[in-house]
Amino acid sequence: MKISVCGSIHQNASQESFLDLMRSILALKIEHTIEIEQRFYSYLIGRGFSLSGVGILNPSGVIETDILISIGGDGTFLRTAKLIAGTDAGIIGINSGHLGFLASLQPEDFPHLWNDIINGQAFEEKRELLECYVKKADGTYTLRGLTLNEVAVMKRDTASMISVATYINGELISNTDGDGQLISTPTGSTAYALSVNGPVVHPLSPVVQICSIAPHTLNMRPIVLPDSVEIELVVESRSGSYLLAVDGKSHPETAGTVIKIKKSDKWLKVLHSSRYSYYQTLREKLMWGKDPRI
Repeated sequence: MKISVCGSIHQNASQESFLDLMRSILALKIEHTIEIEQRFYSYLIGRGFSLSGVGILNPSGVIETDILISIGGDGTFLRTAKLIAGTDAGIIGINSGHLGFLASLQPEDFPHLWNDIINGQAFEEKRELLECYVKKADGTYTLRGLTLNEVAVMKRDTASMISVATYINGELISNTDGDGQLISTPTGSTAYALSVNGPVVHPLSPVVQICSIAPHTLNMRPIVLPDSVEIELVVESRSGSYLLAVDGKSHPETAGTVIKIKKSDKWLKVLHSSRYSYYQTLREKLMWGKDPRI
């Protein structure tokens, strides 16, 4: 089995748990092929790890592997997930960052998950991806990127609002003034969409949601739609430009540019241990049922 390892060089896990985690992963090289992302490889060398027998990964697109291990927070997970999107490889998200909705596995639980994988008992989830396109002057569309969480159009300056016309399958549903518009996957419902009052959506739901960012009207509300729809956004801005962000990676765009978002044919396979529970993750991360006075 080929195992690829990517990680953040800003680790927030305790030193003891991080060392134990890396020892467990590196021990797999006895029976499997392991390669580590270049930047993380250098980070581990600097921490005193011996990486003999381990290859160096320099990804420039989708990689060939069986399992990708992401060590860090949700940002690291989002970045590395694109390396296996649309392939049969599975991703393991190990939380050594902050909140960790996507990278939900705690470092100390990795040996249990690996045992489940070897015994065929790991829980697999197929997470939906969206594709974001930008319409060029000649009328053709160019792919801006795949998104696991959300596509957002946002104003570039702090002084004035932008106006976003939102079309569903060619029909206008709103023309909203505000800070922007957010198109979220079910996975992304607990990310940016949650902070703009979007609903929590189970990650396996076949839907997409639209949320306005600080709309300049009280009657705008999030809407949940079937994932079969095609969404188009046309943005007008006094500054003549705005930001298009795909999973947090932003690009400046010219006002009037048409943005198209639709469901991708590609999926992301996420691996969990047999004792994983999405609802437990919600309780722990969002502190549902916790008394804030304690």
